[in-house]
Amino acid sequence: MGSLRRQSLLITASTLALCMAVGAGISHYAMERSMREFEGRDAAHTLDRINILLDLQLENMRKQATDYAVWNTTYDFMASADPEYVKENYSEAIFENLDIDSAFLIRPDGRIAMALFKADQLAPGATGMRYIANAKAMPLSEQIARKTAGYREPKIGSILSVDGKLYIFGVSDILTNDGNGPSRGKVVFIRMLDKKRMEYLKMLAQEDFILKTDQIEDRIAIGDERVVSVKSMLDTAGRPVADIIVDQPRPLKQLVTTTRNIISANALVLTLIALLFVFLMFDRLVLRKIDTLVRNIFSIRQVGAIGKRLPAIGDQDIDRISSEVNFMLEELSESHTRLQHEAFHDHLTGLGNRRLLLNELDNAFQSVKTGSIGHFSLFLMDLDDFKDINDLYGHLAGDHVIKVIAQRLGECARRPDLSVRLGGDEFAVLIRSDRKPDTDLLARRLLDAITRPVIWDGIALGVKASIGIVVADASSDASSNPIDWLRRADIAMYASKNRTKNGYLLFHPDLETIISERKRMERELSRMISEESSEIWMQPVLKQSDASLFALEVLSRWFHPELGEIPPAEFIRIAEETKLIDRLDRSVIRRSCARLAALRLGHPDLHLLINVSALTLLEPDFSAFIGEQLRLHAIPDGALMLEVTETVLAGDEALLLKNISAIRELGVRFLIDDFGTGYSSLSRLDALPLDFLKIDGSFLSALDGGQDTICKTIIRMAHSLDMQVIAEGVETATQLQRLADLECDFVQGYHFAKPMNPEQLTAYLLSY
Repeated sequence: MGSLRRQSLLITASTLALCMAVGAGISHYAMERSMREFEGRDAAHTLDRINILLDLQLENMRKQATDYAVWNTTYDFMASADPEYVKENYSEAIFENLDIDSAFLIRPDGRIAMALFKADQLAPGATGMRYIANAKAMPLSEQIARKTAGYREPKIGSILSVDGKLYIFGVSDILTNDGNGPSRGKVVFIRMLDKKRMEYLKMLAQEDFILKTDQIEDRIAIGDERVVSVKSMLDTAGRPVADIIVDQPRPLKQLVTTTRNIISANALVLTLIALLFVFLMFDRLVLRKIDTLVRNIFSIRQVGAIGKRLPAIGDQDIDRISSEVNFMLEELSESHTRLQHEAFHDHLTGLGNRRLLLNELDNAFQSVKTGSIGHFSLFLMDLDDFKDINDLYGHLAGDHVIKVIAQRLGECARRPDLSVRLGGDEFAVLIRSDRKPDTDLLARRLLDAITRPVIWDGIALGVKASIGIVVADASSDASSNPIDWLRRADIAMYASKNRTKNGYLLFHPDLETIISERKRMERELSRMISEESSEIWMQPVLKQSDASLFALEVLSRWFHPELGEIPPAEFIRIAEETKLIDRLDRSVIRRSCARLAALRLGHPDLHLLINVSALTLLEPDFSAFIGEQLRLHAIPDGALMLEVTETVLAGDEALLLKNISAIRELGVRFLIDDFGTGYSSLSRLDALPLDFLKIDGSFLSALDGGQDTICKTIIRMAHSLDMQVIAEGVETATQLQRLADLECDFVQGYHFAKPMNPEQLTAYLLSY
């Protein structure tokens, strides 16, 4: 400030020499007014700068909330409340990346569907994430629910004060990927303006300020010692939400005081003349330069051109300020570039993300329409059974697999190609070409890269994937958008996964109908299981020796009000493919055990046979569930029998043996169903603790022609292993007689009774 001091000294000396006859009163007034106007402009600029900084925070929160709100996965969760959605999409790492403390999903009626908090927001020093079941009782939750209930705008950012703490939050309506509704509620992301974050904002603003929600009137008050300025901050919908208050010392106080003292020593007239001269000189040498600097800074802030730099003014001290401002702009520019990269790339793999893919898809399609390129092809990949890797080896192993697959995809891609990670275990590759691409060759190349074993901790992890492919050329629908192309690739990928895993499929329009019907069937199946709307039918199993009733086999029947009767083979297959089979099996077992308890009141020796999927049998808590049902319904030892097909023998034998043994210790007996049609061998059959063997009905037709070799061999083998035999599908008296000759223990089939609904079964049992 040496140059500024020398200029001030020159101005003061000249003023004293020229202003001997000027009165102090007018000079005092002119100087004070000028200083206050300058300080008022400076205070207003400071408030504007802080307000813009806070507006950017609100806009950022709104955009973050929108990224999760306009998403099919979130849209579906509001209908299904699938907990896997929370696990996969709201982790501590995501909260850290987004710099948020809490996340809410709020239904249209104001009820909170999900409330997640960073643990340290609930208990100082805690780590991880916390799901709050009774979130509505928390002050923050109540305020957020009340606040957002009044918003009619689809997207908004605002500020809220709860218990003396300030929060900024972003709100966005929950819609599908293409922005359609109706809205299923709102996503709310919240960031508490704690001391650390406020200090960071003050550092960015280069100013000390405070925020209050008291709705103070806008004003700039310049006192003798300090300048207090207040500006009302508006949210993204234009509503006042907070007041920005800046309380700072008067920047020109010392100069004002010095000038007053000098002028007061002179006569009134001289002081007036000196004050005028000082004002003119100071305005020319200092104020104009400062005003130029301020206008240049304001123009940069107004247009948001952080790449622009302040020019030199010619004053040493003013130019030093310009240099510092330019340095700050350089840092902001670097931060902006970094944020831009993070916004379009996946943090785990370094590949592009969904946002980048959508942008590039749009560019590629525009290039196809203009003829710049001939084609583009999109390969959408989803790793098959990736959850098993996480479950068996941990999430670190899963992350390692993701990074290795990402690296391989990057190596497969040419320079103009684009490899992205869409999220979770889903990847995509965008290929531009002038000639029609050989999709078969490209898909096999991608599968070869993906399916090479990934080494983790000395273990070779097998990885498979399903690929959906979509190709665009000049003949493609001109109205298509990036979401359409991604959706078509997803449909093809889904169809490939359902058809045969570790394969690929090119999109064609018929797939939309097929996938739509399949997804409808999955939704209806899930609803059926939840509502337990399937019917429990039963078919008698009789003792061969005296035709007395031994047991009832449970047969699940599904009669849909619109689709009609769904064959068990069809809905059980879908249940196994969609991991719904465990829920279905448990629903049938729970209702059947209750039915058995009632039936045994009139038939105390009655047994119950229930089919169980191999997937259910391998669940670690299945034995505990069976024990609970036995105790709840007072079912004695041996009364409950579980049927498994031969396919169970193709699974993990050690785990299977462990679970079967645990259930048998509860008094449950096991039988193998449809023997002779599956995977079994005598050695494996002997290794499992089974009590009964069921001959498949397809072998009984030979008995009518006098061919009994197969049935005889099966019965003798079963008896040698201390297993009793049930023959199902008995339809003729000849079959019954031959089974008696072969010493079969139990029989079942249409010759005696068809499967019966509860009313028919009641009438049948009255005969016994």
